[in-house]
Amino acid sequence: MHCHLIISRKDQSNKKKLSLLTNHRNIKQGAIKGGFDRKNLFQQAESRFDKLFGYQRDLQETFVYGNTMKNGSMDEKLEMQERYLSGETKMNEVGSVIAVFGLLLPLDG
Repeated sequence: MHCHLIISRKDQSNKKKLSLLTNHRNIKQGAIKGGFDRKNLFQQAESRFDKLFGYQRDLQETFVYGNTMKNGSMDEKLEMQERYLSGETKMNEVGSVIAVFGLLLPLDG
């Protein structure tokens, strides 16, 4: 699957500037207030797409899997590989994996 996301440079109120490349995350003080969380964007987009279209995503197709294999610790990578090899390949079977790593935030609406 391939999709393009068009994101405005400013929020709906036209007061806050947004940047996908910033490293600031939910900062309340200092020169930059707030920030943009790419990880949260990808997780919510994946979850909403799956829910909207009833897509049963394989474990290897999930953002959690890719992010863990790229950036996770050795223990996290081994656990993810064990889950994949044990046959837990569907997203509904790996909901606990997402909760364990604390990567999925609650969806609004």
